[in-house]
Amino acid sequence: MSFPKHFSVAIVRCVVASAVILFGMHGGTAEEARQTEVIIAEGVGADVEGARKDACRNAVRQAVGAYVDSETVVANDELITDRIVMLSPAFVEKAEPIAGSEKKEDGLVRLRVRTHVRITKLLDELAAGRIKTRPVTKKLDTQSLLAELTTKSDQHEAQRDILAKLMRDYPESCLTVSQAGKESIEKKADGSVAVNVPLSIRPNDENYAAFSKTLCEVLSATKRASGEFKVDGAKFGPNPQYAKDRIVDGLRDAFTNEDYMLGMFPREAQEDIRKSCDSAGRSPIVGIGPAYSLWNGGPNEGIWAQYYEAWSDVRQNKSDDWIVICVTSAKKDYRQTNWKWFHVTAEEYRQWFATTPESFVCSTQLVDKDGEEVAGDAIDIGKFGADRKYHKLLWCVPMYVNIHNSYWYTPELRMVRSINIDAEDAANIASLRITLERGPATAR
Repeated sequence: MSFPKHFSVAIVRCVVASAVILFGMHGGTAEEARQTEVIIAEGVGADVEGARKDACRNAVRQAVGAYVDSETVVANDELITDRIVMLSPAFVEKAEPIAGSEKKEDGLVRLRVRTHVRITKLLDELAAGRIKTRPVTKKLDTQSLLAELTTKSDQHEAQRDILAKLMRDYPESCLTVSQAGKESIEKKADGSVAVNVPLSIRPNDENYAAFSKTLCEVLSATKRASGEFKVDGAKFGPNPQYAKDRIVDGLRDAFTNEDYMLGMFPREAQEDIRKSCDSAGRSPIVGIGPAYSLWNGGPNEGIWAQYYEAWSDVRQNKSDDWIVICVTSAKKDYRQTNWKWFHVTAEEYRQWFATTPESFVCSTQLVDKDGEEVAGDAIDIGKFGADRKYHKLLWCVPMYVNIHNSYWYTPELRMVRSINIDAEDAANIASLRITLERGPATAR
Protein backbone atom coordinates (compact mmCIF):
# COMPACT_ATOMS: atom_id res chain seq x y z
CA MET A 1 0.00 0.00 0.00
CA SER A 2 1.31 3.48 -0.77
CA PHE A 3 0.32 7.08 -0.23
CA PRO A 4 -1.60 8.91 -2.94
CA LYS A 5 0.56 10.77 -5.46
CA HIS A 6 -0.40 14.14 -4.05
CA PHE A 7 1.04 13.26 -0.62
CA SER A 8 3.43 15.97 0.55
CA VAL A 9 5.32 16.39 3.81
CA ALA A 10 4.67 19.72 5.51
CA ILE A 11 6.90 19.87 8.57
CA VAL A 12 5.63 22.54 10.95
CA ARG A 13 8.24 23.49 13.52
CA CYS A 14 7.31 24.99 16.85
CA VAL A 15 10.69 26.72 16.95
CA VAL A 16 9.04 29.88 15.72
CA ALA A 17 10.80 32.89 14.29
CA SER A 18 9.33 35.05 17.01
CA ALA A 19 11.59 33.20 19.45
CA VAL A 20 14.58 34.33 17.41
CA ILE A 21 13.41 37.93 17.73
CA LEU A 22 12.43 37.52 21.38
CA PHE A 23 15.89 36.39 22.41
CA GLY A 24 17.74 39.11 20.56
CA MET A 25 19.44 37.52 17.56
CA HIS A 26 19.77 41.01 16.05
CA GLY A 27 21.25 44.08 17.62
CA GLY A 28 18.91 46.71 16.15
CA THR A 29 15.27 47.60 16.65
CA ALA A 30 12.42 45.10 16.46
CA GLU A 31 11.60 46.37 12.97
CA GLU A 32 15.20 45.90 11.84
CA ALA A 33 15.17 42.38 13.28
CA ARG A 34 12.34 41.51 10.92
CA GLN A 35 14.37 42.40 7.82
CA THR A 36 16.38 39.17 7.74
CA GLU A 37 16.66 36.07 9.87
CA VAL A 38 19.37 33.43 10.02
CA ILE A 39 17.95 29.96 9.41
CA ILE A 40 20.01 26.79 9.22
CA ALA A 41 18.51 24.25 6.83
CA GLU A 42 19.58 21.01 5.20
CA GLY A 43 19.36 20.24 1.51
CA VAL A 44 19.88 17.24 -0.76
CA GLY A 45 20.90 17.34 -4.40
CA ALA A 46 22.85 15.68 -7.18
CA ASP A 47 25.79 17.99 -6.40
CA VAL A 48 26.78 20.66 -3.88
CA GLU A 49 25.00 23.44 -5.76
CA GLY A 50 21.82 21.39 -6.01
CA ALA A 51 21.96 20.63 -2.29
CA ARG A 52 22.53 24.32 -1.52
CA LYS A 53 19.49 25.36 -3.57
CA ASP A 54 17.38 22.68 -1.89
CA ALA A 55 18.52 23.95 1.52
CA CYS A 56 17.45 27.48 0.54
CA ARG A 57 14.00 26.20 -0.40
CA ASN A 58 13.77 24.36 2.92
CA ALA A 59 14.84 27.49 4.79
CA VAL A 60 12.07 29.48 3.13
CA ARG A 61 9.57 26.73 3.99
CA GLN A 62 10.79 26.86 7.59
CA ALA A 63 10.33 30.64 7.66
CA VAL A 64 6.82 30.27 6.26
CA GLY A 65 6.02 27.69 8.94
CA ALA A 66 7.19 30.12 11.61
CA TYR A 67 4.83 32.90 10.53
CA VAL A 68 1.87 30.90 9.21
CA ASP A 69 -0.17 28.51 11.35
CA SER A 70 -0.15 24.84 10.42
CA GLU A 71 -3.75 24.70 9.19
CA THR A 72 -3.14 27.61 6.82
CA VAL A 73 0.07 26.00 5.55
CA VAL A 74 -1.75 22.78 4.75
CA ALA A 75 -4.72 24.54 3.13
CA ASN A 76 -2.44 26.70 0.96
CA ASP A 77 0.32 24.18 0.33
CA GLU A 78 0.13 24.39 -3.46
CA LEU A 79 -0.01 28.19 -3.47
CA ILE A 80 2.89 28.46 -1.02
CA THR A 81 4.94 25.99 -3.05
CA ASP A 82 4.33 27.79 -6.35
CA ARG A 83 4.45 31.37 -5.10
CA ILE A 84 6.97 31.21 -2.30
CA VAL A 85 9.19 28.15 -2.29
CA MET A 86 9.88 28.05 -6.03
CA LEU A 87 10.86 31.72 -5.79
CA SER A 88 13.19 31.07 -2.84
CA PRO A 89 16.21 32.79 -4.47
CA ALA A 90 14.30 36.07 -4.19
CA PHE A 91 13.93 35.65 -0.43
CA VAL A 92 17.41 34.34 0.44
CA GLU A 93 19.95 37.13 0.77
CA LYS A 94 22.91 34.89 1.51
CA ALA A 95 23.51 31.13 1.77
CA GLU A 96 26.68 29.84 3.43
CA PRO A 97 27.39 26.09 3.48
CA ILE A 98 28.40 24.97 6.98
CA ALA A 99 31.93 23.59 6.98
CA GLY A 100 32.11 19.86 7.56
CA SER A 101 28.39 19.25 6.98
CA GLU A 102 28.72 17.92 3.42
CA LYS A 103 27.96 14.19 3.13
CA LYS A 104 27.50 11.88 0.17
CA GLU A 105 24.86 9.17 0.45
CA ASP A 106 23.57 6.93 -2.34
CA GLY A 107 24.96 9.21 -5.03
CA LEU A 108 23.41 12.34 -3.50
CA VAL A 109 24.99 15.24 -1.65
CA ARG A 110 23.56 16.26 1.73
CA LEU A 111 24.53 19.72 2.99
CA ARG A 112 23.62 22.08 5.86
CA VAL A 113 23.47 25.76 4.94
CA ARG A 114 23.27 28.94 7.01
CA THR A 115 20.79 31.13 5.13
CA HIS A 116 19.81 34.77 5.59
CA VAL A 117 16.12 34.97 4.71
CA ARG A 118 14.50 38.31 3.82
CA ILE A 119 11.57 38.08 6.23
CA THR A 120 9.96 41.42 5.39
CA LYS A 121 9.91 40.56 1.69
CA LEU A 122 8.56 37.11 2.47
CA LEU A 123 5.77 38.52 4.65
CA ASP A 124 4.85 40.97 1.90
CA GLU A 125 4.59 38.12 -0.62
CA LEU A 126 2.44 36.09 1.77
CA ALA A 127 0.17 39.09 2.24
CA ALA A 128 -0.08 39.52 -1.53
CA GLY A 129 -1.29 35.93 -1.74
CA ARG A 130 -3.82 36.63 1.03
CA ILE A 131 -2.14 34.12 3.30
CA LYS A 132 -2.71 35.12 6.90
CA THR A 133 0.40 35.34 9.10
CA ARG A 134 0.89 35.39 12.84
CA PRO A 135 1.64 38.67 14.61
CA VAL A 136 5.36 39.16 15.26
CA THR A 137 6.39 39.09 18.89
CA LYS A 138 8.15 42.25 20.01
CA LYS A 139 11.83 41.77 20.73
CA LEU A 140 12.77 41.49 24.39
CA ASP A 141 15.26 44.30 25.06
CA THR A 142 17.48 42.40 27.46
CA GLN A 143 19.96 45.22 27.94
CA SER A 144 17.25 47.65 29.05
CA LEU A 145 15.74 45.10 31.40
CA LEU A 146 19.13 44.34 32.90
CA ALA A 147 19.70 48.05 33.42
CA GLU A 148 16.62 48.06 35.62
CA LEU A 149 18.44 45.85 38.10
CA THR A 150 20.42 48.84 39.30
CA THR A 151 17.30 50.90 39.96
CA LYS A 152 14.82 48.37 41.36
CA SER A 153 14.93 47.87 45.10
CA ASP A 154 14.29 44.17 44.65
CA GLN A 155 16.89 42.97 42.18
CA HIS A 156 15.77 39.38 42.49
CA GLU A 157 12.26 40.35 41.42
CA ALA A 158 13.66 41.99 38.30
CA GLN A 159 15.75 38.95 37.47
CA ARG A 160 12.75 36.71 38.06
CA ASP A 161 10.73 38.73 35.54
CA ILE A 162 13.43 38.49 32.89
CA LEU A 163 14.04 34.78 33.42
CA ALA A 164 10.30 34.12 33.29
CA LYS A 165 10.23 35.63 29.81
CA LEU A 166 13.37 33.75 28.80
CA MET A 167 12.26 30.35 30.05
CA ARG A 168 8.62 30.44 28.96
CA ASP A 169 9.35 28.74 25.61
CA TYR A 170 12.27 26.64 26.78
CA PRO A 171 13.31 23.94 25.95
CA GLU A 172 11.24 23.51 22.78
CA SER A 173 12.25 26.95 21.45
CA CYS A 174 15.86 25.76 21.29
CA LEU A 175 15.15 22.45 19.58
CA THR A 176 14.15 21.58 16.05
CA VAL A 177 12.44 18.47 14.72
CA SER A 178 12.70 17.21 11.16
CA GLN A 179 11.80 14.15 9.18
CA ALA A 180 14.96 12.06 9.00
CA GLY A 181 14.08 9.85 6.05
CA LYS A 182 11.20 8.66 3.94
CA GLU A 183 8.04 7.55 5.68
CA SER A 184 6.92 3.97 5.10
CA ILE A 185 3.59 2.23 5.34
CA GLU A 186 2.90 -1.38 6.27
CA LYS A 187 -0.21 -3.52 6.45
CA LYS A 188 -0.54 -5.63 9.58
CA ALA A 189 -2.09 -9.07 9.95
CA ASP A 190 -5.20 -7.64 11.63
CA GLY A 191 -5.91 -5.45 8.60
CA SER A 192 -4.78 -2.20 10.22
CA VAL A 193 -2.18 0.01 8.63
CA ALA A 194 0.84 1.61 10.32
CA VAL A 195 2.67 4.63 8.99
CA ASN A 196 6.28 4.76 10.19
CA VAL A 197 7.89 8.21 10.32
CA PRO A 198 11.63 8.63 11.10
CA LEU A 199 12.36 11.83 13.06
CA SER A 200 15.44 13.71 14.19
CA ILE A 201 15.48 16.14 17.13
CA ARG A 202 18.50 18.42 17.35
CA PRO A 203 19.48 21.75 18.91
CA ASN A 204 18.36 24.89 17.09
CA ASP A 205 21.82 26.45 17.06
CA GLU A 206 20.79 30.04 16.42
CA ASN A 207 18.00 30.14 19.00
CA TYR A 208 20.09 28.42 21.64
CA ALA A 209 23.03 30.79 21.12
CA ALA A 210 20.72 33.73 21.83
CA PHE A 211 19.09 31.93 24.78
CA SER A 212 22.47 31.09 26.33
CA LYS A 213 23.75 34.63 25.86
CA THR A 214 20.73 36.12 27.63
CA LEU A 215 20.83 33.55 30.44
CA CYS A 216 24.49 34.37 31.11
CA GLU A 217 23.81 38.12 31.05
CA VAL A 218 20.98 37.86 33.56
CA LEU A 219 22.84 35.58 35.97
CA SER A 220 25.98 37.72 35.69
CA ALA A 221 24.06 40.87 36.60
CA THR A 222 24.42 40.11 40.32
CA LYS A 223 27.54 38.93 42.03
CA ARG A 224 27.82 35.14 42.23
CA ALA A 225 30.37 32.39 41.73
CA SER A 226 30.69 31.22 38.14
CA GLY A 227 33.17 29.56 35.87
CA GLU A 228 33.88 28.12 32.46
CA PHE A 229 35.21 24.88 31.04
CA LYS A 230 35.76 23.37 27.62
CA VAL A 231 34.87 19.97 26.24
CA ASP A 232 36.46 18.23 23.30
CA GLY A 233 34.43 15.13 22.53
CA ALA A 234 37.30 13.62 20.56
CA LYS A 235 39.48 13.45 23.68
CA PHE A 236 39.05 11.00 26.50
CA GLY A 237 40.97 12.39 29.47
CA PRO A 238 44.00 11.16 31.38
CA ASN A 239 42.88 7.53 31.07
CA PRO A 240 41.71 7.33 27.42
CA GLN A 241 41.02 3.60 27.26
CA TYR A 242 38.98 3.66 30.46
CA ALA A 243 36.92 6.61 29.20
CA LYS A 244 36.35 4.97 25.82
CA ASP A 245 35.20 1.80 27.52
CA ARG A 246 32.76 3.80 29.65
CA ILE A 247 31.27 5.41 26.54
CA VAL A 248 30.96 2.00 24.89
CA ASP A 249 29.25 0.68 28.02
CA GLY A 250 26.94 3.69 28.09
CA LEU A 251 25.98 3.26 24.44
CA ARG A 252 25.29 -0.42 24.98
CA ASP A 253 23.04 0.36 27.94
CA ALA A 254 21.52 3.50 26.41
CA PHE A 255 18.09 2.02 25.69
CA THR A 256 18.06 -0.86 28.15
CA ASN A 257 18.73 1.09 31.37
CA GLU A 258 16.53 3.99 32.47
CA ASP A 259 19.55 5.71 34.03
CA TYR A 260 20.71 6.36 30.46
CA MET A 261 18.82 7.46 27.34
CA LEU A 262 15.89 5.16 28.11
CA GLY A 263 15.03 7.42 31.03
CA MET A 264 14.02 10.16 28.57
CA PHE A 265 10.85 8.29 27.65
CA PRO A 266 7.65 7.68 29.64
CA ARG A 267 7.59 4.40 31.52
CA GLU A 268 4.83 2.94 29.36
CA ALA A 269 7.14 3.26 26.32
CA GLN A 270 10.30 1.99 27.99
CA GLU A 271 9.42 -1.70 27.93
CA ASP A 272 8.68 -1.65 24.19
CA ILE A 273 12.03 0.05 23.58
CA ARG A 274 13.85 -2.50 25.75
CA LYS A 275 12.24 -5.40 23.91
CA SER A 276 13.24 -3.94 20.56
CA CYS A 277 16.96 -3.83 21.43
CA ASP A 278 19.38 -6.40 20.11
CA SER A 279 22.28 -7.90 22.09
CA ALA A 280 24.32 -4.73 21.48
CA GLY A 281 21.60 -2.49 22.91
CA ARG A 282 20.55 -1.08 19.54
CA SER A 283 16.89 -0.34 18.87
CA PRO A 284 15.02 0.16 15.58
CA ILE A 285 12.62 2.48 17.44
CA VAL A 286 15.11 5.02 18.81
CA GLY A 287 18.74 5.92 18.25
CA ILE A 288 21.32 8.55 19.03
CA GLY A 289 23.67 10.64 16.99
CA PRO A 290 27.41 10.84 17.63
CA ALA A 291 28.46 10.19 21.23
CA TYR A 292 31.02 12.56 22.74
CA SER A 293 33.12 12.44 25.87
CA LEU A 294 32.37 14.98 28.59
CA TRP A 295 35.94 15.14 29.85
CA ASN A 296 36.86 18.76 30.48
CA GLY A 297 40.61 18.59 30.88
CA GLY A 298 40.61 18.46 34.68
CA PRO A 299 42.71 16.06 36.80
CA ASN A 300 39.73 13.79 37.50
CA GLU A 301 37.82 11.67 35.02
CA GLY A 302 34.87 13.31 33.34
CA ILE A 303 32.89 16.34 34.35
CA TRP A 304 33.16 15.42 38.03
CA ALA A 305 36.38 17.40 38.05
CA GLN A 306 33.99 20.33 38.38
CA TYR A 307 31.78 18.72 40.98
CA TYR A 308 34.57 17.71 43.35
CA GLU A 309 36.50 20.95 42.94
CA ALA A 310 34.89 24.23 41.81
CA TRP A 311 31.26 23.35 42.53
CA SER A 312 32.06 21.83 45.90
CA ASP A 313 34.06 24.91 46.89
CA VAL A 314 31.33 27.45 46.07
CA ARG A 315 28.56 25.46 47.73
CA GLN A 316 30.49 24.62 50.87
CA ASN A 317 27.86 23.19 53.21
CA LYS A 318 24.84 24.59 51.35
CA SER A 319 23.53 21.34 49.95
CA ASP A 320 20.30 22.93 48.71
CA ASP A 321 22.07 25.37 46.41
CA TRP A 322 22.14 24.68 42.69
CA ILE A 323 24.59 24.91 39.81
CA VAL A 324 23.06 26.10 36.50
CA ILE A 325 25.03 25.08 33.41
CA CYS A 326 24.75 26.06 29.74
CA VAL A 327 26.79 25.85 26.54
CA THR A 328 28.09 29.21 25.32
CA SER A 329 29.56 28.12 21.98
CA ALA A 330 29.90 24.97 19.92
CA LYS A 331 31.46 23.82 16.69
CA LYS A 332 32.01 20.63 14.71
CA ASP A 333 28.51 19.35 15.45
CA TYR A 334 28.85 20.04 19.19
CA ARG A 335 32.04 18.00 19.45
CA GLN A 336 34.02 21.02 20.67
CA THR A 337 32.08 23.15 23.14
CA ASN A 338 32.52 25.90 25.71
CA TRP A 339 30.40 25.69 28.86
CA LYS A 340 29.46 28.22 31.53
CA TRP A 341 28.19 27.55 35.05
CA PHE A 342 26.66 29.72 37.77
CA HIS A 343 26.08 29.19 41.47
CA VAL A 344 22.39 29.79 42.32
CA THR A 345 21.07 29.81 45.88
CA ALA A 346 18.18 27.57 46.89
CA GLU A 347 15.90 30.62 47.13
CA GLU A 348 16.95 31.88 43.68
CA TYR A 349 16.34 28.47 42.23
CA ARG A 350 12.83 28.32 43.68
CA GLN A 351 12.01 31.75 42.27
CA TRP A 352 13.62 31.41 38.86
CA PHE A 353 13.94 27.80 37.74
CA ALA A 354 11.89 25.41 39.89
CA THR A 355 8.98 25.22 37.44
CA THR A 356 11.04 25.08 34.24
CA PRO A 357 9.60 22.22 32.13
CA GLU A 358 11.88 19.22 32.00
CA SER A 359 10.14 17.78 28.99
CA PHE A 360 8.43 18.50 25.71
CA VAL A 361 5.89 16.65 23.59
CA CYS A 362 6.73 15.54 20.06
CA SER A 363 3.55 15.10 18.02
CA THR A 364 3.28 13.53 14.58
CA GLN A 365 -0.03 13.91 12.76
CA LEU A 366 -1.34 12.60 9.45
CA VAL A 367 -3.77 15.15 8.04
CA ASP A 368 -6.16 15.29 5.09
CA LYS A 369 -6.32 17.97 2.39
CA ASP A 370 -8.50 20.14 4.66
CA GLY A 371 -5.92 20.07 7.43
CA GLU A 372 -7.97 17.75 9.62
CA GLU A 373 -6.14 15.06 11.57
CA VAL A 374 -6.68 11.54 10.25
CA ALA A 375 -4.47 9.88 12.85
CA GLY A 376 -1.71 10.97 15.19
CA ASP A 377 0.91 10.08 17.71
CA ALA A 378 2.45 11.99 20.63
CA ILE A 379 5.24 11.15 23.05
CA ASP A 380 6.70 12.96 26.05
CA ILE A 381 10.47 13.35 26.00
CA GLY A 382 12.46 14.48 29.03
CA LYS A 383 16.05 15.35 29.90
CA PHE A 384 16.73 16.80 26.46
CA GLY A 385 17.04 20.53 26.98
CA ALA A 386 16.49 21.12 30.70
CA ASP A 387 17.79 18.21 32.74
CA ARG A 388 17.85 18.21 36.55
CA LYS A 389 20.41 15.86 38.01
CA TYR A 390 21.08 14.71 41.52
CA HIS A 391 23.57 16.88 43.42
CA LYS A 392 21.41 19.85 42.38
CA LEU A 393 22.63 20.38 38.83
CA LEU A 394 20.38 22.06 36.25
CA TRP A 395 21.68 21.52 32.72
CA CYS A 396 20.09 24.08 30.38
CA VAL A 397 21.56 22.37 27.35
CA PRO A 398 19.73 21.48 24.10
CA MET A 399 21.00 17.90 24.12
CA TYR A 400 20.84 15.01 26.48
CA VAL A 401 23.64 15.15 29.06
CA ASN A 402 24.46 11.84 30.75
CA ILE A 403 26.63 11.96 33.85
CA HIS A 404 25.03 9.22 35.94
CA ASN A 405 27.46 6.39 35.28
CA SER A 406 29.22 7.40 32.07
CA TYR A 407 30.40 10.80 30.96
CA TRP A 408 29.09 11.33 27.45
CA TYR A 409 26.50 13.32 25.55
CA THR A 410 24.87 13.35 22.13
CA PRO A 411 23.53 16.27 20.06
CA GLU A 412 20.82 14.25 18.33
CA LEU A 413 17.90 12.00 19.22
CA ARG A 414 16.47 9.82 16.46
CA MET A 415 13.09 8.12 16.60
CA VAL A 416 10.75 6.18 14.39
CA ARG A 417 7.16 6.89 15.35
CA SER A 418 4.53 4.39 14.21
CA ILE A 419 0.99 5.71 13.64
CA ASN A 420 -1.83 3.19 13.33
CA ILE A 421 -4.68 4.02 10.96
CA ASP A 422 -7.56 2.19 9.32
CA ALA A 423 -6.73 0.92 5.85
CA GLU A 424 -9.52 2.93 4.22
CA ASP A 425 -8.20 6.14 5.79
CA ALA A 426 -4.79 5.82 4.10
CA ALA A 427 -6.14 7.28 0.85
CA ASN A 428 -7.22 10.44 2.69
CA ILE A 429 -3.73 11.34 3.92
CA ALA A 430 -2.47 14.51 2.26
CA SER A 431 0.41 15.63 4.46
CA LEU A 432 2.42 15.04 7.59
CA ARG A 433 2.59 17.56 10.45
CA ILE A 434 5.32 17.41 13.12
CA THR A 435 5.37 19.71 16.14
CA LEU A 436 7.15 20.22 19.44
CA GLU A 437 5.29 21.60 22.42
CA ARG A 438 6.42 22.23 25.96
CA GLY A 439 5.71 19.70 28.65
CA PRO A 440 4.13 20.36 32.06
CA ALA A 441 5.97 22.66 34.46
CA THR A 442 6.44 20.62 37.62
CA ALA A 443 8.25 22.25 40.51
CA ARG A 444 11.34 20.52 41.80
